[in-house]
Amino acid sequence: VGADADSYHDGGRGEIFRWPVISPDEFQAWIVGESDTMLAVAKPPGALCAAVFDAPDALATSVAGAAGMHCKGHDTCLVSQLDQESSGVALVAKGSDAASLHERAVEMGHVTTLHFALLAGTLRDADATVDRPLGRDEASPAWSKVSVVAPDTHGCL
Repeated sequence: VGADADSYHDGGRGEIFRWPVISPDEFQAWIVGESDTMLAVAKPPGALCAAVFDAPDALATSVAGAAGMHCKGHDTCLVSQLDQESSGVALVAKGSDAASLHERAVEMGHVTTLHFALLAGTLRDADATVDRPLGRDEASPAWSKVSVVAPDTHGCL
């Protein structure tokens, strides 16, 4: 994500994170669909959905900020989000009316989401369901990364 890493945030833990700046050309390449009211963005892993406002160039480091710059003349509202480590399609509404319509559609059950996960190991049955709690991945340097945890725990999510 982005060649420039001019923004930073200490995450409240004394660590310095450098958030990559998303260039207009890079953001344009992420757009997978656009209408008068909505923008669909293929967010790669590592990119932020929402801005870290206490960082320099905060708006240029997130999907929400880059969408706002792309959709000049529209107030934009991020209506779906993904974790920083996740990839997938994030939706941005162009204006409060579009955001409200999307919210009502979600409340009425007209919007569905589909999640895929990477699995380490081999499943005996290709149609298997993993029904285990998720918790913080203690082996990961990424603070918010999760993994399946022991079945006798409740996870942390």
